[in-house]
Amino acid sequence: MWKRILSVAHRAGFTRNETAVLLFLGMALLVGVSLGTLRGGSERPPVNVRTALERQDSLFADHALSPIASSIREMETPSGVNTDLKTDEEKQPRSAAPLSTASIDINAADARVLDRLPGIGPAMAKRIVEYRDRSGPFGRAEDLLKVKGIGPKKFEQLRQFIIVK
Repeated sequence: MWKRILSVAHRAGFTRNETAVLLFLGMALLVGVSLGTLRGGSERPPVNVRTALERQDSLFADHALSPIASSIREMETPSGVNTDLKTDEEKQPRSAAPLSTASIDINAADARVLDRLPGIGPAMAKRIVEYRDRSGPFGRAEDLLKVKGIGPKKFEQLRQFIIVK
């Protein structure tokens, strides 16, 4: 039997070791399927991936926004921040869509406040401020794409948290 399997595998272009590995994996798969069929009654309910991802996104948004809310309260001059929106503590029960708690005016915020945005670190915040100082105020939120290091993907991540006044 082994010689016949080897000759078929050799004609297909497999070496002796490759044939042995394929046979082992095939047998492991067969045993796994057989055990799964025998257990039959332990089926898991189907997972709704969309709901799970939305839940994770809203948890991330809440976590990402909490430093923004605390930085708003810490600021001496809130000229760069629109604070008329509710903070996390004042929110009603959460819906499926992510909620934003504060919007940051990218024309007036300093590097410390910009650093609180998701995906923006101290170096990127400094680059945004330098670009704004060099080129003048942003005319619209999409102008943020002109800053080196901010592409369409990162901009979409930031869009819900920024405003331009």
